[in-house]
Amino acid sequence: MASDLGQILSQATARLSTAGVDSPRYDARVLAAHVLNIELGRLEVLLALGHTLTDDETSSLNSLLSQREQRVPLQLILGRMEFAGVELDVASGVFIPRPETELLAEEALKRMAAEPYDDELIVIDLCTGTGALAAALVHGLRTHAGQRSIQVHAVEIDPHAHTLARRNLDRWDVEVHLGDATAPESLPRLVPLLGTVDAVVSNPPYVPERQLVTQLEAQADPALALYGGSPDGTLIPLRIADAAARLLQPGGLFLMEHDETHATALVEALQTSGFWDAVTVHLDLADRPRFLSARRADLVVPRPGPVEV
Repeated sequence: MASDLGQILSQATARLSTAGVDSPRYDARVLAAHVLNIELGRLEVLLALGHTLTDDETSSLNSLLSQREQRVPLQLILGRMEFAGVELDVASGVFIPRPETELLAEEALKRMAAEPYDDELIVIDLCTGTGALAAALVHGLRTHAGQRSIQVHAVEIDPHAHTLARRNLDRWDVEVHLGDATAPESLPRLVPLLGTVDAVVSNPPYVPERQLVTQLEAQADPALALYGGSPDGTLIPLRIADAAARLLQPGGLFLMEHDETHATALVEALQTSGFWDAVTVHLDLADRPRFLSARRADLVVPRPGPVEV
């Protein structure tokens, strides 16, 4: 027995709203479009035409809605997502990129597109996860850079995420390395690049260990990709910054996402390290400090050590 699409969507929206989903109307429509194998814009046309769903389609939609009611992330239900204009596969157990990270990608692309690189452009994404930043950058750079030669690398420590990143990045000819992003010297294919890289980007684990992740959808993300390795969450980000300093050539660009509570501490640490110039904090769409940018300094001042007595 066929069911009216409009009625089904109204019921679906109510179900998701009751379950506490932030965007119930949007999610219900996305899931319906997925079941019908159409673009979201086409769904509105079908609604206007009074389209009906078959019993099988209604059953499939109800199954997906049940998962979303249990707060399974929409991206995992669909098995894919869009990030900065690039389609990505997603999988359970791998961090799902957030929309605010697209702002970092946009800033990196704007900076790199404006610079007159003479030779091959070398870019590295540390803690790549799904490969989102690497994919967005290589896509954007090839779109705007024309015939410029681009070499992009991505590093991920988790084998499961590494496998997913390789699948996402294979079509972009990105070399994905399995290993510790804080120790590029341990990755044989990156050793020759030390001190030669033009740009390093990273969305590392940075959640403070003392901070509980309360959003139900975020609990699907693995702890390895969330927590920054210290009570305040800055340990891994600071190690990523040090790794970037060893990879970049003088004047090289560094962009890293961070927790909104980290801005002051990270800026102070980078400014006093001697490795960085032009350290700048950037805000997200909610005006929260979300990522920083910096330039590799020409002159490296050694870090102050403990005072000997």
